[in-house]
Amino acid sequence: MEEHIMIQFSKKEIEQYRKRIQNNPALVRHLQEEVKAVFTSRIQVPEKGIGNWILYYYCPDCSVALEFNRNNEKEHRCPRCGKIYHGEPFHGAWWSHIHNQNAIQSVNMGILFFLTNEKEYFKKVKQILLTYAKYYAGYEIHGNIPCNGPGKAEAQTLDEAILIQHFVTAYDMIQDQLSAEEKKTICEGLFLPAAEFLLKYTEKQIHNHAVVIGAALGMLGIILDRKDCIKIAVYDKYGLKDQLDRGVLEDGMWYECAFSYHMYALKSFFTYEKFARRTQHGLLGHPNYPKMISCILRYIQEDGTLPIINDAQLSQGGMEEYQILEFAASNFPVDGIHDILKKSYQGKTRSLNTEAFLYGPETLDTKQEKLKESYIAQNGGGLTMLRENGNTCLCFRHGPYAGEHEHFDKLAITLRAFGTDIAPDLGTCGYGAPMHYQYYKNTATHNTAVIDESNQPPVNARLVRYELKEQGIYLEAEADFSKDTRPRPDSNAPRLWKEEIYDGVYMNRRLFWNPKWLAEVFVVQADRPHQIDWVMHFNGQACKTPETAAVSPFSQNPPFCFLEKMRPLAASQELINTYQTQDIYTTIYTSQQNHQLYQGLGPGNPSDEKITYLIERTSGKQAIFCHLIEIRKDTPTIENVKFDLNGKDATIRIKEKQKTILLQMKDQLPIQITEIN
Repeated sequence: MEEHIMIQFSKKEIEQYRKRIQNNPALVRHLQEEVKAVFTSRIQVPEKGIGNWILYYYCPDCSVALEFNRNNEKEHRCPRCGKIYHGEPFHGAWWSHIHNQNAIQSVNMGILFFLTNEKEYFKKVKQILLTYAKYYAGYEIHGNIPCNGPGKAEAQTLDEAILIQHFVTAYDMIQDQLSAEEKKTICEGLFLPAAEFLLKYTEKQIHNHAVVIGAALGMLGIILDRKDCIKIAVYDKYGLKDQLDRGVLEDGMWYECAFSYHMYALKSFFTYEKFARRTQHGLLGHPNYPKMISCILRYIQEDGTLPIINDAQLSQGGMEEYQILEFAASNFPVDGIHDILKKSYQGKTRSLNTEAFLYGPETLDTKQEKLKESYIAQNGGGLTMLRENGNTCLCFRHGPYAGEHEHFDKLAITLRAFGTDIAPDLGTCGYGAPMHYQYYKNTATHNTAVIDESNQPPVNARLVRYELKEQGIYLEAEADFSKDTRPRPDSNAPRLWKEEIYDGVYMNRRLFWNPKWLAEVFVVQADRPHQIDWVMHFNGQACKTPETAAVSPFSQNPPFCFLEKMRPLAASQELINTYQTQDIYTTIYTSQQNHQLYQGLGPGNPSDEKITYLIERTSGKQAIFCHLIEIRKDTPTIENVKFDLNGKDATIRIKEKQKTILLQMKDQLPIQITEIN
């Protein structure tokens, strides 16, 4: 075979890959199938920069992605309701899908070429790059996507950068076979205009966008030998090193506190590192890489997914996402990484994965790591996860403001039991779908307290108490919305709140958790009267439907305007409400006060599905919400619950079959637990 010279792989590595592929012909066949649609069809590259935001490729009614058909640019069908959409923004978003296919499959064809030396793959990659080089410089800068700079081929700088990452990677795989004139054409027609564009629109913030753009600009700097690009992308303020220094919190969580963006940022960091590792500009020795990986392993759930928090779509956290950790497994000695990689290949063949073949260890250790136990987040991202034997799980959000992708849900909880989401975080849909801003990205669609149906402004919540008791774990956290405590992070974000509504508001939530039940006291204080709502929602149905008339409309304001059949519960029903999720029952005991309880339905995710809401409402300067929640499959453990409230303090008497437990949950004081047989 011909010798290949690349930036990203050494001659020795290429020789080793070629030897290994002789024993793995199935990987070649797999890659051939992956590239087939692009390899066997005519080259589709638009003459004008008409790509639109790919997140517009969603059904406005169902909030799900439309079916992409490479051979039909005029009709775009919803897989749920069957409606067919035409024109913009769907047509431009369809072209973004084409760009993505061209870019991703160019890399795969480049891999096929240097592994097999089959010239047809080289020719196709060359033709694609030359075609983009013909038109790219003339693409009009366009796009008006929220919280994003513009694009040329794409509609935002972020997507432009991802496109360029792929094209630089593919170019490096074939460049030594190109003529001097072909190299000049591609570099001057595609890469130089891309570099100038990204230099102009490099983002001055700590953010996943800046990581993606910095990775692309750094790769361009290496391929073009542009030291100015490398300096800005890697070493300057807001460059990749700065992103690693300031964007990773103490516990290793990416500061946007959404695992979708934790993985997204890590993916672009690693894309750059794979390309730059053999140059002097790699950052593989940075201490925050192992911390980011350990953070992932700490929060993995029993089914291998990561918790949904902030701007996360339900498609996030699929096992295939962890396969970017193949590169990490070869570079960072983090306990548990081999185990999660093995789990990600269940039902699949690891030898068919190019990440494993090119970057992963030859074999994965056979040692089985146990699922991580409870984690108390006393710093960093502020996501505490309590769990027991994989059967019950509580997540408690008490961390810092997360910037653009925040859901304004401080002190929110989610509940999971028997491998099923019981009281979930809904995450969000595609950002281009109307329900993203109108519904999902709001305080009131989370399991927390909301003031005057408005979003919480930025606040750094904090854990103020953690006690490990024989009977369970006690947590206390607070969010103080006084003006002088509001953070101003080094990132841009849309203003989706009204600070004046939460001025003078203080919230304190106390939780006592054990595998059988959860007790809570939620205190809200304000310096003037407000409507104060405690919100919980559940997958599944209420076991009893109130006989009272529904309040219609429940609200004129989003997101509560999307709730339906919201019925006030009569006094006799106020104390105990039970909800069924599959064969799992969740019972909520509520303290008897002059509060009004409402029960009804709201959009789930996708938005055409329904979940059950329970809202406890009061008005005034102070509210105390007190509950006990039992999740079970069989006979209830609890026979009755009594609440005694005194100001901000609560005593909860829980009568089980064999004993009575007395919980004294007082403001800013240790919990007191008494058992009476």
